[in-house]
Amino acid sequence: MKYQVICAKTGELYVVDVSFTDEEVEKHWKKWVPIVDEDSNDVEIKPYWDDKQIGAGVMRKNKVKVFDGIHHTTLDEYSIFVNRKTGEVYHYNNKVYKYGVKGDRIFLTKYLTGEEKMVYDGKRFLTSSGKWLMENKQTLSDKSFKGILYPKNNLRYRKIAYKNHQIIAALYFGQYAIELALGEYSDYEINHRNLDNDDNRPENLEIVHKDENKEHATIFRKLIKQKIQETLSSLGVGHLANKAKKVKAS
Repeated sequence: MKYQVICAKTGELYVVDVSFTDEEVEKHWKKWVPIVDEDSNDVEIKPYWDDKQIGAGVMRKNKVKVFDGIHHTTLDEYSIFVNRKTGEVYHYNNKVYKYGVKGDRIFLTKYLTGEEKMVYDGKRFLTSSGKWLMENKQTLSDKSFKGILYPKNNLRYRKIAYKNHQIIAALYFGQYAIELALGEYSDYEINHRNLDNDDNRPENLEIVHKDENKEHATIFRKLIKQKIQETLSSLGVGHLANKAKKVKAS
C-alpha cells in the first residue's frame, strides 16, 4: 500500500510503501483458521438467499481444480479463473469462448472462428483488454474494491456486483461466507486482515462482524501511521502537514 504525506517544513511530497506480513497481522490481530479443503465445492443453496448469494453458491458448486492453486468456475455468461495463491481473479465470456488445457497451459478458443489464444503460460495469466481473458479490475461501490459487474439482462432483473474478495470467499470459504457475509442486509463483512484491499489471498480474508471490522481498522491504521513515521524519520522528515493519504492502485 502506498501513502502520500507532505513535510510541513519544506512542502515536499513523499510516497511511502506500507505492508504487513501475515506474521505481523497475527501479532496484532486474532489468528486465522486455514482452509481445510481448498478444492471442495460443497454448498447448500438456501431458499431464503438473495440473488447475489444464490449466484455465489452457483460459483462454489461449479468450482473445479485446473492446476494446483488454479480454479475455474462459471456463473451465467461469465466464467472465472482464480489464482488461489495470489488472490487474483480473471474472467471471460463463455458465450464467445471455451477453455482448454494443454500440459501446464490454459487456452481460450473462440466458438465462431476456432481461433485459439493462450491465457495461462504455466506461471501467470495473460490478459487482453476488452476481450479474451480479462482481469477483474472494474471498480465497484466506493471504488476501493475491484471485481466484476453482471449487467441486467434476460437472466437478471438488476445488476449484481461481485467484488474479488467476495468471489474468493465464496469459492474457498463456502457456505460460511455466503451465508454470513454476502447477504444484502448482513451484519457481517469480509475483512482484509492486512488492510490491503487488493490482497485477496484467502489467508488475508476473514468473516467478521461489522463492529469487529471497525475495531480491526482502528488498530491497523495506527500501525500504518507508526510505520509511515518510522520511514520518514529515517529520511530525516519529522513534521507532516496533513494526514497520510492512501494512493489508489491503478
